[in-house]
Amino acid sequence: MASEDAEKMRSSLLVQILVYFHYWFAMLYLVVNIALYVYKGYYLPYPPTALEAEVIFILLNFLVEMMRLFQSKFIHFPFFAFPWTFISLLSHAS
Repeated sequence: MASEDAEKMRSSLLVQILVYFHYWFAMLYLVVNIALYVYKGYYLPYPPTALEAEVIFILLNFLVEMMRLFQSKFIHFPFFAFPWTFISLLSHAS
């Protein structure tokens, strides 16, 4: 009986915990980067177009990261190859 339950349970608690905490890390990373670019724009002689481009890239990186986390939140079976391959490709893109 116990082995049948173990075979039915295929979700990975470790992966779900890592996804949860990575969400908060991504939020903190976004806030710290925006604060850093505000600081750089205020105190350093920084070209305005370069600052805007860097902020846009940070926001796009954040968007890709949120898509990756959204996809990985709903994958409860770590044994399927395609979803994890897709998530890996998204993480390499960011």
